[in-house]
Amino acid sequence: MAVFRFRLRASLKLADQALQRTEQRLAEELQKLNAFKENQWMWQKRLRDALREKKAAGQTAPAELGRWQAYTQRCDQSLRSAQEQMKKQEEVVIEARQAVLEANREVEKLKRLKEKQWRAFLEEEQKKEQKILDETGQILYQLQKKEVIF
Repeated sequence: MAVFRFRLRASLKLADQALQRTEQRLAEELQKLNAFKENQWMWQKRLRDALREKKAAGQTAPAELGRWQAYTQRCDQSLRSAQEQMKKQEEVVIEARQAVLEANREVEKLKRLKEKQWRAFLEEEQKKEQKILDETGQILYQLQKKEVIF
């Protein structure tokens, strides 16, 4: 019996490796996104605390109000910067997800092709076996026919 060989085995292996690389990149980008989300959350908390302290300073210590106003502005700027970074990272994550989808499609396409070729190979082997069985049957029939005649 012949041995099945998938001619695009190397391509399938490379596609699998590419899929693993894109999945790894996606995981790294998601970690970065989570870090940016935590950073944004931290600046939101600091801004809320600064606004609360600014309000308290306005009521109890007006001399401190200018310092709290400056700190509040810095917190607000940092929060906006963190939000921009997070939005950019979300776009990078979307691109990484798209790359994973494309790599997965390529792997699945090659796997389907391999399966199709495997089924065709099995069908061809079954045809060969059936042909051999038919020929064997004909030979046996001819031999039996000759024995009956003699």
